[in-house]
Amino acid sequence: GDHRDLHSFPTRRSSDLHFTKYKDRRDGLELQYLRKEITYAEYVKAKDELDETYAKEVQERNDKVISPE
Repeated sequence: GDHRDLHSFPTRRSSDLHFTKYKDRRDGLELQYLRKEITYAEYVKAKDELDETYAKEVQERNDKVISPE
């Protein structure tokens, strides 16, 4: 089996934009942590929530695109 597509992001414009927003938010979190504005625990929690939200949004979009026959 080919598992590469598990890690590839859709290349449509809306998806790129979506990923960019997600990446910006992750980078922002990292900066806050590096500047000691948040604790490591807060950073990890926020990052996990962000990852989860992003994964959910991607899944929802994929479900809309791939309608079961």
